[in-house]
Amino acid sequence: MGKLSERLRPNQLIGAIVALTLLAACTSNPKPQSDTPPPDESVYTTAQGPDLRTVWEAQGCDGTPNDTPGERYQKGCFGKILPWQGGTYVWNSNTGNKNIIPINNVLLPNGKVFTFGAGDDTFRFYPTEADIVKGGKISADLWDPLTGEHKLIDNTTTELFCSGQSALPDGRILIAGGHEGRLYTSSGPYLGSKDINLFDYQSNGWLSFPGQMAAFRWYPSSLALPSGEVLIIGGIDARAESNTPDPQLNNMEPLDIIEIWKVEGNTPSQRLLLNAPKRAYAHSQYPWLFVASNGKVFVAGQENRLVYLNTEGSGAWEDPIDGGMPRETPPPNYTTFVRNSGTATLYAPDKILVAGGSPGDGDTDSPVASALTIDLNLPGKPIVQNIFPMNFPRRHHNATILPDGTVWVNGGTKGPGVNNQELENRVYDSELWDPTTEQWKLMAKAQKFRSYHSTSLLLPDGRVMTGGGGRCDGCAPQDDNADVEIYWPPYLFNPDGTLAQRPDITRYPTRVRYNQRFSVRVNGGVSKVTWLRLGSVTHSVNFDQRINALEFTSAGGSSYYVRTPANPNLAPPGFYMLFVVDGSGVPSTGRIIQIMP
Repeated sequence: MGKLSERLRPNQLIGAIVALTLLAACTSNPKPQSDTPPPDESVYTTAQGPDLRTVWEAQGCDGTPNDTPGERYQKGCFGKILPWQGGTYVWNSNTGNKNIIPINNVLLPNGKVFTFGAGDDTFRFYPTEADIVKGGKISADLWDPLTGEHKLIDNTTTELFCSGQSALPDGRILIAGGHEGRLYTSSGPYLGSKDINLFDYQSNGWLSFPGQMAAFRWYPSSLALPSGEVLIIGGIDARAESNTPDPQLNNMEPLDIIEIWKVEGNTPSQRLLLNAPKRAYAHSQYPWLFVASNGKVFVAGQENRLVYLNTEGSGAWEDPIDGGMPRETPPPNYTTFVRNSGTATLYAPDKILVAGGSPGDGDTDSPVASALTIDLNLPGKPIVQNIFPMNFPRRHHNATILPDGTVWVNGGTKGPGVNNQELENRVYDSELWDPTTEQWKLMAKAQKFRSYHSTSLLLPDGRVMTGGGGRCDGCAPQDDNADVEIYWPPYLFNPDGTLAQRPDITRYPTRVRYNQRFSVRVNGGVSKVTWLRLGSVTHSVNFDQRINALEFTSAGGSSYYVRTPANPNLAPPGFYMLFVVDGSGVPSTGRIIQIMP
């Protein structure tokens, strides 16, 4: 028999093609179309503002020491110092006060900021391991950036000092590890915690799972995964059992174990990546972890080795090239380059900015100003490119992604050693990195020295809360900063230093799915649409920070269609701030939206 096209006339051929097409559509199982309206649970809501003029008097820059109104349009400005409240389970042995130092900061889905520092028993020690008392207590703070109101939240299960934290898809905060004192003397080695704690922003309550992690962890990193789980890796602990090989765990030290947690309702589940020991692949203290677009976890530091962690099953390490791939050439007289207490920022999918840090912890190890970018270049090997250095060497600084896609860096010390506080080594000037030009620009100067234990966190209104610093070995009492100051970026101002008119998202969905088109209504122009995951930061590491530039088209009038990221590898499930940026580079207030697993 001949081909179908040889046996049918042209009009018959067209009819056959249409019929076959319809048949295929009926018999196949196509994926749901993403151009349909949002699912039923994606209820739209309306909002306006806020008008930042209402908080300018209390939190603005007028009268602050380093502010020049004519420079706000170019450099921004730091606002008034805002003291943090005292807590029940807080104690500062240097000053005797009980004010909370915001060492761990998390932006919550209700727009409030959850912070905690060190508890009332941070300075306890035990002469022997037999004397150790597990657990502890700490007071946390809940702050509303628009009203200035504080609320005390106590945890009586765990001393959370120097823990790691990430948000679950439902917005609850999973906090891994913490501090159980020191061994032998008040200046002896540190003791970690095996506790997992969940903070519920809706009830302001705690759910604790004491002693259930695989290892005692102090200084661990956590990471929200595309699966909705949380990865926990690293940390240190002085107990002998934490540093002795365990034959039941493939002869690995317990601290080498990587674990993954999932919490559904109030029920946790845990799995161990026993085929992927941490040793030699990831820094023990707050390693830099990022979800890549292939779904694997990319480790960018702090050790000088680039590697992927496959979190499926029992886990596996995957080198980009045979024999391993160093991130960069060490400085002169060094055999490696750990970039200790530097920063790494996922400024776009699969693109990382690394800046500053020290090649070691010794008294003569000085921070560097150098910076580089890492393009994961999937499916190829990563491309590392040296870029212009920062204006200052820095260590213990912070890097914050802004709604327009730039990266703002502030704080730190430029002196050698850990937390050098000499006056000549304090860095007060902030700076801004533009990913388009890869250039750094000096920005406003802070009022306070913020270095070790300081934090910076993007707020929904486009400002940055920067605070904390202190509460450490060798910290001077006057540098225990139980306060914050708000950075007002230049995009918030007119050339004369007055507050600029901003675009405003007045209608938006509260919940969306992946690869979904939804609509927003905007008062003002739109040249760019971005969303940023709610931040979660401590010790110069923002565990959850990431940004996506979203596709958008006009829907007529003041309405626009926006498309969410295609899959959870590009934006793990959870809460994000949706921004529009106008033609002058001025962003709206971010509207908080949940993307569902």
